[in-house]
Amino acid sequence: MADDISEVLEQRPGLTAAEIATVLLTARPDAHRRQDAQAITLALFSGHERFRCDRNLPQRWSLAGSNPATVAPATQLANGRTAAFDRSRLYAWQRDALESWAAAQHRGVVEAVTGSGKTMLGVAAAADELARRGQVLVIVPTVELMHQWHRHMTPALRPGYSIGCLGDSETGSFATHDIVIGVVNSLRENDLRMTRRGGLIVADECHRYASAMNRLALDQRFERRLA
Repeated sequence: MADDISEVLEQRPGLTAAEIATVLLTARPDAHRRQDAQAITLALFSGHERFRCDRNLPQRWSLAGSNPATVAPATQLANGRTAAFDRSRLYAWQRDALESWAAAQHRGVVEAVTGSGKTMLGVAAAADELARRGQVLVIVPTVELMHQWHRHMTPALRPGYSIGCLGDSETGSFATHDIVIGVVNSLRENDLRMTRRGGLIVADECHRYASAMNRLALDQRFERRLA
């Protein structure tokens, strides 16, 4: 695996782990995409003497001995990413709720009526986590809400972040995405295995996750929690 990755990066330095996976899986179309992407991420982080990454999101990789000039410059990669979301789009109550949540050590429940903008508040919280170089898990009770969150997040976040889904035949994971939006039934059966420390979990319609089985989706490894 490490030799395959080296061959790719020798020709195309500056690729993300997901892009490396795409290149390798194109050459091996019979490979299982999820397992290979996870193996590539593990190989990159474990091969610190062989591979190096920049400090941007998503992380871009090159060979440890390569000329830095061959890798896309950090200023270009980071363009527009220092603030992943424009907070001026939020209502006053949404900004107040985020500040109160932050003051409570990023743990709490926001209660608001349907249609008032809870999803966009969650997007803003996710953007803050991305700025910390963390990863975000959004838990939803239904496939319909999974697609709805994806539709809201994709245009709201500035380019450069990868959003995946888990459920309805989608198999997103943190090996290839910064954000995973997962249906609770699918999350109960999958260990997403964060590739970075910390992280944020956003539980939409949290009153649906009180059962013993659904609680399994509320991964305790995520330090920041918003419901």
